[in-house]
Amino acid sequence: MIYKELSKGCLILEDGTRFNGFIFGYSNVVCSQVVFNTSMAGYPDIITDPSNTGLLVCITYPTIGNYGFPAAQEYVCGTGTSGRKYPVLNNLESSQATVKALIICDYSQEYSHWKAECSMGDWMEAHKVTGICGIDTRYLAQILRDKGTMKAQIVPVGCQELDFNKCSCTQGNVPECLCTENIEYKSPVPAGKKVVLLDCGAGNKLITALLEKGIDILRVPCSQDFTSYTADGIVIAGGPGKAEDYSAAVENIRKALKGNTPLMGIGLGNNILALAAGASNVCLGNGHRGHNEPVTIAGGKKCWISSQNHCQAVDAASLPAGWEVWFTNMNDGSVEGIRCKDKAFYGCQIAPEAASDTMFIIEDFIKNL
Repeated sequence: MIYKELSKGCLILEDGTRFNGFIFGYSNVVCSQVVFNTSMAGYPDIITDPSNTGLLVCITYPTIGNYGFPAAQEYVCGTGTSGRKYPVLNNLESSQATVKALIICDYSQEYSHWKAECSMGDWMEAHKVTGICGIDTRYLAQILRDKGTMKAQIVPVGCQELDFNKCSCTQGNVPECLCTENIEYKSPVPAGKKVVLLDCGAGNKLITALLEKGIDILRVPCSQDFTSYTADGIVIAGGPGKAEDYSAAVENIRKALKGNTPLMGIGLGNNILALAAGASNVCLGNGHRGHNEPVTIAGGKKCWISSQNHCQAVDAASLPAGWEVWFTNMNDGSVEGIRCKDKAFYGCQIAPEAASDTMFIIEDFIKNL
């Protein structure tokens, strides 16, 4: 592939493997944990997903960038005089870039889409996200699959390589991706129900999905003790890092489990729920990142192709009495969801709002409010 006006660069893995390519977006030396995502589309969502905070994300689908990058648009729920704007975007997962860098095979410098505002590379440059293309992403994914997630760095030509031993790759919580104070969202089609949304890295689509179902939302910081608030339900949103990094959230959820308010954990929220219930999590070698993860209800025969973005799974053997496996991954057999046997407490690694097929998870939760 011939790339116009792109300088050369190199992707270097912690194990010494090197890939030569071309730099696009923001030219800078970057180092962090590298993961791969198997989605065929949705790169604007991937680049702005809070769960990808601080990561070098490799997209395995060959051609990326062909439909450009959309303009930021405020979400509008309802029509006519009942329509209402909200301070969340309806076409991105957050209001800023979250990934540290993007690794792709073929970067489409020319793009075409009626919603596009600019090219993916121009958007990444404006938001200081480094990109490298011309990489054999399928081979890179095979290395990560076989050896597990590792550190990597992207070095533009003429720049000094970094010392991996001095390269910090801690994801943790990123304040600009999380709310720092309570935010209320009133649905224009109210169902008379309200949930507390514990923000460990909530994506915009989860917020809009709840609003469209008529649910009012009180979004609170992940470390806040929300247990004294009056609400019909509690939602633990997903986010970056590992559940063990959210000790305050785990403790507050543990207190909430002593009551009867319906509760649902999504993505990282499922892992936080597991810790609060007394179970433990295991780290997956590569994580599940993509729109094509097959899951089934434990003991069932129906399969759903789901959207996921997480690095942990609940250890089934650690589940305490009164809890059971809800969903299972059909590729590796890992736990994809847990539930309480006698109370309306649920958790899943799936992003149910990402596809109509899995929206039943949110709808079933709402029925219990």
